[in-house]
Formats: sequence, C-alpha cells, structure tokens
Amino acid sequence: MAVRAFTPLADLQRERLPPERRGIDRIIGDADDMVGRGHGRIFIRQFCDELFFGGEFTTVTTNPDPANSRDIRAYEKAGFRPVERQSTPCGNVLLMQRDKTP
Repeated sequence: MAVRAFTPLADLQRERLPPERRGIDRIIGDADDMVGRGHGRIFIRQFCDELFFGGEFTTVTTNPDPANSRDIRAYEKAGFRPVERQSTPCGNVLLMQRDKTP
C-alpha cells in the first residue's frame, strides 16, 4: 500500500481584539488542490463554532480584499456577513463579521 504524503489544507491566523471578539485570516495551502472545493468555508465555520462553544467569544471578524469574490463567498457560506468597506495602510478591505447565535 502506498503512503500518501500529508498536504496542509490551510493556515488560520487569530488576532486578539477587544473582549469577546476575535479576528481571523486564512491562507489556503496548495491552490491547485484546495481552492474551489468548499474546504475553506468548512474549516472556518468549525473554527468559529469552537470559539463560540467555549463561551468566551461572541463575535469573529475578518477583512478580505473587496475584489476577492471567492474569499468573500467562502466567508458568507461560513456564516459571516459584510459590515463595511474600510481603507487600511495595506489597502481597502471588506470588514465581515459572524456573531454567535443564541
């Protein structure tokens, strides 16, 4: 039996924000194998669910490039909603937010 090498799916970064809030950003691994298959929305949703389950956090935010419709769609499918466009030193971003549901 052949052993298949492990290919990392993605990297998820967390950022501390004011109490009860976390910021996240993700980087997909091998784009040829991973992009467009629904992996992003699944692991983002699961990660947020785990943050909410602990009870410490009630909001998770992210800020994709407004021109990156694929990224925005993945976040929307993971339960995020657009909040507002913002200008940052790194360029324009779309602030998106997912709140803990009761």
